[in-house]
Amino acid sequence: MTSGHGVRDFRHEAILYEGETEFLEGVAAFVIDGLAAGEPSLVMVSAEKIDALRGRIGADGDGLVEYRDMSVVGANPARIIPAWVAFALAQEQRGVVRMRGVGEPIWPGRAAAQLEECHWHEALINTAFAHLQGFWLVCPYDVAVLDPSVVREARQTHPLVSDGAAPESLRVHSLVEEFVAPTFPLSSSLPQPDSAAVTEIAFDSGTAGEVRALVAAEGARAGLLRSRLEDLILAVSEVATNSIEHGGGRGVARIWVDDGDVVCEVADRGVISDPLVDRRQPGADLSGPRGLWTVNQLCDLVQVRSSRDTGSVVRVRVNAGRKLA
Repeated sequence: MTSGHGVRDFRHEAILYEGETEFLEGVAAFVIDGLAAGEPSLVMVSAEKIDALRGRIGADGDGLVEYRDMSVVGANPARIIPAWVAFALAQEQRGVVRMRGVGEPIWPGRAAAQLEECHWHEALINTAFAHLQGFWLVCPYDVAVLDPSVVREARQTHPLVSDGAAPESLRVHSLVEEFVAPTFPLSSSLPQPDSAAVTEIAFDSGTAGEVRALVAAEGARAGLLRSRLEDLILAVSEVATNSIEHGGGRGVARIWVDDGDVVCEVADRGVISDPLVDRRQPGADLSGPRGLWTVNQLCDLVQVRSSRDTGSVVRVRVNAGRKLA
């Protein structure tokens, strides 16, 4: 990869590599190339890969390289874009005109629901940074260990794809023909729960308290730690309040347990038109939307679906045995 001159448009690139050696060669070359051009980088990968990269690049690349553990930042994929936004804004405030990023949000072991939201995240990046110049973001995918379906999705969500991560390969990019950032996840359906033990309650402005009571009772029965139970109650309360204020004044809440997660879902007749509504950090204006942002800070996973035909569904997950990252 070469930095060139001048300020480029936002570049979002998938790097398909095989194994740790190719990862280190390719990513280290990308970051070191940025260092030579005076371009700061934020590298968000696993802790193990961070250690390996530090051995190649240095602890902080003379102050130009920041490392963050993606398993922490991206435990909930909806929190990744805000991390990139914060990095980009900080660089812009310093007068930086070109910057780089390395983000690996998908690794073996991600649950199906997490994978779906990771793909949605990768698609949304194209919208979130469409007007930001000078930011080059690469997303490594280990084709040796990831399911082929994951790699196929990566080819659909990245305007640029590089096969192979050797330094010489990174200088050749293939533009995905007629690339269009996918929008279907917002209007797609969520799988129905397998569990027969699903509790459902309809609510409106006069009965919202019953939703909180239901979540408190079912979450305690599932063994949620007190702090996580409080997180879940607040999160569901925020979503229910959105339904009352923006979803026709009423909604339906459901709760069940799925593979160690306490899952709560709120459905209403409202329509969410902004696919980034839950990833934009609220500003000082308290009248602006804040609920879904708050929910993403409280929960391990948040899935938002909306269409004019079906209305909106917000499904949140909290793991009974895991503290929030």
